[in-house]
Amino acid sequence: MNSKITIEVDFSNNNTPVIRILHRKSDDVRDSLVSNFIQHLDHTSISRWLRFEYRGERQDGHVWDIIPISSSLSQLEEEAKLMMTMVESLRNNPDVPAEIKS
Repeated sequence: MNSKITIEVDFSNNNTPVIRILHRKSDDVRDSLVSNFIQHLDHTSISRWLRFEYRGERQDGHVWDIIPISSSLSQLEEEAKLMMTMVESLRNNPDVPAEIKS
């Protein structure tokens, strides 16, 4: 496998964690999987959005999935509605700091 997926820290952006993908084409099936994942998120696609899902605890730890939202407008709209519901909930929560609400 020539590609590499890492978790980095963006020091210039408030130490934000970033999942970084270094994609290198090869005949390795794992590089093809990385290529396919990236193609789902390319700049010409409406599916440039990801869903982060907690799958639960397993014997060896906790599992999360990072999944491209499909190119279906209905799924994109459903995710947008969920985000707006979360925004409204946070906006109306007095425990959320003002700097986050702005």
